[in-house]
Amino acid sequence: MLFENNFLYFRMGQVLIIAGLFGLLAIRIRIPKIITIIGSETLAIYFWHSVLIYGSITTYGLSQHFKHTLNPWQCVGLALMAEALLIVIAFYTYKIKRWLKKRRKTKALITTKQSI
Repeated sequence: MLFENNFLYFRMGQVLIIAGLFGLLAIRIRIPKIITIIGSETLAIYFWHSVLIYGSITTYGLSQHFKHTLNPWQCVGLALMAEALLIVIAFYTYKIKRWLKKRRKTKALITTKQSI
């Protein structure tokens, strides 16, 4: 029974090989900063993607607004615009987090100097 359906093992082997190749590639070349920022902000990207596509409690999303009225080219264009918007949101989320961290450090330095 275990050896009858090898699709799972075949697919897992493919994933491990591709992950290994990406690991070797990451060692060989320098990954651009924007890619690492996007990778570190995936939760924010997922959240805003959900709000943009499906809406929230107070607003409609794109799926309710357009339903099934778009042709394939319009869908591709809308997807590219949404992706660009989400990358910008991730970049600014990263910058705001970095600014808050720096501000917190300087505030901590000021309070420790005042207590001395």
